Order: sequence, then C-alpha cells, then structure tokens
Amino acid sequence: MKTRILPALLLSAALLPAGAIAAPCDMTTDEGNTTPLHYSARKGNLANVRCLLNNGAKINATSRLNGETALIAAASEGHTEIVRLLLENGAKINAKDQLDYTALLAAAENKYPETARLLIEKGANVNGTDAYGETSLYYAAGAGYTALVRLLLEKGAHVNAVNKRGNGVTALKRATDEGHTEIIQMLRAAGAKK
Repeated sequence: MKTRILPALLLSAALLPAGAIAAPCDMTTDEGNTTPLHYSARKGNLANVRCLLNNGAKINATSRLNGETALIAAASEGHTEIVRLLLENGAKINAKDQLDYTALLAAAENKYPETARLLIEKGANVNGTDAYGETSLYYAAGAGYTALVRLLLEKGAHVNAVNKRGNGVTALKRATDEGHTEIIQMLRAAGAKK
C-alpha cells in the first residue's frame, strides 16, 4: 500500500517561513508487509508517526502480514504516546487483526499496563477476546498487574471467561498458577469460580 505524501508535503512547505525546508517523512517499512505508519508506530517513532498522519497516512490501514493496524502495533510495544496520538486522529480502538487481537489485548499480553489503561479509559472493549478466547483480564491476571486487573473488573470484565485452547483456563487459574495472591482475592471477590 502506498501512502501519498508529496502533495501534502508541498502544501506544508508552502506554509513554512521563507527559506525553511519541509522535512520528508521516513518511509521505511519491513519488506512491504506493513505501511510506514505501522513500522514507525511499532518502532516508537512518535515524530514520524505525526509526520505521516499530517501527510495523509491511512490510520486504519491493515498489515498484509497479519491484518494488524498501526494502533495494535504501537500497543504491542507499549508506545503509549503513539497510541494516544493515533486515537486522537481517529484510529479504531477495537480493530482486530487476523487472530482477533486488539490493541488492548496486545498491551495486556505484552505487559504494558499504562498503555492498556489508556485504551480502557478511551473506551476499548474490556471483554474482547482473541481467536483463542483469551481476554485482557486473562493476560493481566497472569502477569500480576493488580491495578490493571482492578480497572478491568471496574469496567465490567467478565471474571469467569474461559479460553478456547482446550484447557478451559480462566483469569483466576492464571493468577493461581503464577502465585498472584492479591489478584486471586480480587477475582474471587468479583465472583470468580474456577
């Protein structure tokens, strides 16, 4: 997918003071599987993400590799400020990749509680599941993020959701297996049964 930047770059150059030069955006990708916006979002290049957005990058374009959006890419690496910028510019907060992975699931699984908190505060679906039936609560409980588990429960996360991998694991089971005593107590107080 090509992003058209030249007209916007020429326009932005026309708005600069005399003698100033408009810096082009970095158009690096990873062998054509993603757009430059995906690549910059994953790498944490906030300035280039801003440049690409200002020059017309398609914010909800999906990767040819796995269908992820730039928002999912940024969330999976914990780039909270890029996530914020993408959301402010219209990124679809609950967009899913080919395995039904969302930005919130990516942040929770990859252990980025601040990114997850931002997504929840902006309205991400706390009960979204990936293709394996795993939820953000499942990932947060397993990682031991007490504050994130509390927030997910406050926002209505289903405490007894069971994954689909054939082993029927819940958030409580994950927390128990990892020895997260405080989370176990929280989940039980919220009605977790197994």
